[in-house]
Amino acid sequence: MHYRYGSHILEKRRIAIAAEKLIEDGQRIMIDSSSTALIFAEQIRRHKYMDILTNGLRTAVELSEIMDHTTNLYCACGHIHTEASGVYGGSTTAYIEQHQADLAFISGRGLDSRIGISDSRDEEADIKKAMMKASDCVVVLIDSSKFEKNKFFC
Repeated sequence: MHYRYGSHILEKRRIAIAAEKLIEDGQRIMIDSSSTALIFAEQIRRHKYMDILTNGLRTAVELSEIMDHTTNLYCACGHIHTEASGVYGGSTTAYIEQHQADLAFISGRGLDSRIGISDSRDEEADIKKAMMKASDCVVVLIDSSKFEKNKFFC
């Protein structure tokens, strides 16, 4: 996660700033455990009256430190994958499926015009699918280094 956080940092910051402009106070949002989503989470501190659900451990900690008391923060339960700093597994996807969001902010290891978002781990792909299904609108946080690339799981 530390390596991923530092790679393409300028692009990720630009993506995060643009994505933050899509949020309105009072919305319900989901944020995955990607490094770009973590940078995005750092940008949303000014918003109020939100419900935020994430499977990202670092994202949950960051949000708990910067959001005010009007925001409800939820972290999905499940198997902690320390390398990815996220929570995954069947109980995680089941928890996500119990919620409905206005927006989901997700990333991936690849974005292919034919298959869409893909990842190198099945558990990460499952989380993304659950968040997409549980949200009215999906915002993809992917920098250009991942365009027209696909991984094994989609």
